[in-house]
Amino acid sequence: VRAIVSDLAAENRYALTALGHAFLVKAACDEEVPPLLPVPRVDGRRLTHLDLLNGFRIALAQSSAEGGVSLVRFRPEWELRAEDPHAAIVPDAIVMLRGDQRDAVIALEVDVGTEPPHSILKKLDRYEAARFQRRSVFGVGEPHPLILVPTARRARSIARAVRKDHPRI
Repeated sequence: VRAIVSDLAAENRYALTALGHAFLVKAACDEEVPPLLPVPRVDGRRLTHLDLLNGFRIALAQSSAEGGVSLVRFRPEWELRAEDPHAAIVPDAIVMLRGDQRDAVIALEVDVGTEPPHSILKKLDRYEAARFQRRSVFGVGEPHPLILVPTARRARSIARAVRKDHPRI
């Protein structure tokens, strides 16, 4: 592993190196090891965003297993951009959950409050347009947008903006 130092006063993050990945492949025996992906670039502004995204992914994996639901897919934004860098809409993650009755597909949007609420509204408009035009979003039809925010205050701010501009939601 290698340390990623974004701020000398903050905790380091760690990333798997090619050598570390090769070690895991050798040690895994019969287990399949996912391919090594490049480490996404992280600056101070995106660190909170990445922490929220990863924290949500971990909490979702733990709670879905406890609730009898399977986390089938979690594709983060950097994988989606690698697939289609010119897509009209790129969620922070595409999430698929599988239950007994049906699958649920979520387009996760992480908002840390660095942009005005209307930027989230623009993304909601793009999801609505894709649904209306029956266009898939990275291979899934009609994902349900879910906005993840760090504070209740930010959630209220976005909710007010959504109610004002999208009263039918």
